Amino acid sequence: MLSMYISHLTPKTLHAAILRGCQSVVAAREQLNEINVFPVADGDTGDNLASTANAIIRYSEPKASFQAMLNAVADASVLGARGNSGLIFSQFFNALANHPCHKETMNTFDFAETLVDVAQRVRASLSSPMDGTILTMVELFANTLSLPQNVASCFNEAFSQLLPVLQDTLNKTTQAIPVLQQANVVDAGALGFYLFVQGFANFTAATSYDDLPQHDSSIRRFVHEPHAVGARPLNRYCTEAVLRADRIDEAHLMQLLEVHGDSLGFAGNERVGRFHIHTNTPAAVFSTLIDHGVIEHPKVDDMLRQFEVTHERKHDIALVTDSCADIPQVLTDEYQVHVIPVNVHLDEHSLLDRHCFDADTFYQRLLCLKKHPKTSLPSLTLIEEKLHYLSQHYREVIVLCVAKPMSGTYDAMVQTAKKYSNITVIDSRTNSGGQGLLVQYAGELISKKLPVRKIIESIEAAINDSYLFVMVNELDAMIRSGRISKIAGLLGQFSRIKPIISFDKEGNGIFQASAFNAKKALFKMINCVQEIKLKTGRELDRYCIVHAGVKEKAHEFAVLTTQALKLPPAYIEDVSTAIGLHAGYGCIELAIKMKDV
Repeated sequence: MLSMYISHLTPKTLHAAILRGCQSVVAAREQLNEINVFPVADGDTGDNLASTANAIIRYSEPKASFQAMLNAVADASVLGARGNSGLIFSQFFNALANHPCHKETMNTFDFAETLVDVAQRVRASLSSPMDGTILTMVELFANTLSLPQNVASCFNEAFSQLLPVLQDTLNKTTQAIPVLQQANVVDAGALGFYLFVQGFANFTAATSYDDLPQHDSSIRRFVHEPHAVGARPLNRYCTEAVLRADRIDEAHLMQLLEVHGDSLGFAGNERVGRFHIHTNTPAAVFSTLIDHGVIEHPKVDDMLRQFEVTHERKHDIALVTDSCADIPQVLTDEYQVHVIPVNVHLDEHSLLDRHCFDADTFYQRLLCLKKHPKTSLPSLTLIEEKLHYLSQHYREVIVLCVAKPMSGTYDAMVQTAKKYSNITVIDSRTNSGGQGLLVQYAGELISKKLPVRKIIESIEAAINDSYLFVMVNELDAMIRSGRISKIAGLLGQFSRIKPIISFDKEGNGIFQASAFNAKKALFKMINCVQEIKLKTGRELDRYCIVHAGVKEKAHEFAVLTTQALKLPPAYIEDVSTAIGLHAGYGCIELAIKMKDV
């Protein structure tokens, strides 16, 4: 049983109060998403705060001392921290852990004194602190409790004096920032932190664990119907990563990163920290961090696409693919395609396909690695979050995946989609440019406002009429990745053979042909296309050329294909990191789609 009036917190009761506050945040996730218009109107503040709160709930445990318990909470919060608000929320706990506390219990005065230092640390962790946001609530929480007239003998009394002050300031955030005033809403991050404090206060007011009140529905007094406002993000990608090192030099890394964007922040300690930045160049951010520790739990959210879902959605059918589809950004933007990145593991670092490194430097960096990189399917959590989000915002969702035999991505998508009646997952039975052409075609079908069943049938028919040929320039990568046997690879290297790889109708890689030099291999790929035209009696609808770090040669090849096929390529594109590290530097691919019957 808990006393009616808690005068002292122990490590166990403080941990329980923190969990209660986190539960209040998680319960308000959707309401917070609804009013999120600042700093970017991407509707995910509730998701970000809930991610941080859920990580604390799942991964932290009560400890015998305040220091051990708060370290556990802080480290857990770093793993879950997402977005501006989630990062500041996490930094609140990390600052709390960084404030030494060697006592066995903590009274209201001790707690208030600690919070003053915490608020200062939180502000210092932000490159551009903004008043009228979650930061204001953190500082008000600390400063109000520490006022002499508010120092109370028990926590229940202290919070009774605090909450009205927080409520009043929260309501005033509507006027603090122009976009909030225009939308007629309070700041979503500030409301989230208020709910945390309210949940914390509810715990200290309970007479027993069974008496803890449920989530307070009075949140509605802060949530008005938001007006449709918000500006497109200046920096497109919300980029984050956890960094582990023997000693993290926060100030130095913040200085290195600030040139790459805005909304830069850090949450963590000398052992582990999460960096957050809004940037147009995620690869530059990861390239900077990789030399200063081990990168874990990377996240790159496309804020422009999130903004479009809420404010500029073109269609009521969402198109989703994974990053193995090689298609230009201009086309994914035209059709508002949602791309889920595959994981890439470079030495001990965890990174994201297409956001690891600049395509022009990736293959040079491969030479410096201790072991050959590996890939893995997108995290199940990411898949679940993305598909849940899209199922709520679109009438139908179509997911076009990399070939099932090549990755567990298809099976993961299918298992997740079973929870939703409006999601269809399709096995492209190809990858790279072949998958990219199918995504382009699917986008065109959706744009024509065709019935979803007709769109799905047309995509499946197009899969049967699509082909892909890859000239492998260097066999080293395919040997290391296990795509071909070591003996076969050594024989190929010795003879300097240039194999041409294709796919069967189930999506398995097959040996198509070979040549003794790259030029002959490229002509053989063109001949393969001509043979398909003769065999099917149908004309070519479109094709693309994809390459691994040899842009000039790809454009030279395009001249040959245009002459031979009487049609220019739909596009020429760099291969994704995930595909390129297996196919190897210098590979050139020709993917085609035949005309509909």
